[in-house]
Amino acid sequence: MVTPGEQIRNSMIEHGTKAVEETAYAAGNFSENAKFVVKVATVLESSRASGTTIFKASKDYMRGEPLCLGLCMVSTACEGIAIISSTCKIIPY
Repeated sequence: MVTPGEQIRNSMIEHGTKAVEETAYAAGNFSENAKFVVKVATVLESSRASGTTIFKASKDYMRGEPLCLGLCMVSTACEGIAIISSTCKIIPY
């Protein structure tokens, strides 16, 4: 004879399997969407930062400040690398 507690437990296990399966699918889909959103946000932020540093580099060039110009160029290159690494799955050698 099955006790009421065992009956409730069995019912929860039986119905819980479907709920867990649906939750797992939802979590998997959410994580894929979250990865895409993070990737797009990274590209947008890196593009904005690149535009800012290019603008600052042009001002440094006009003022004749080679050190600041070089640092802005390095920063722009780093932002370019961030964009490439967030969009490419495999980075070539």
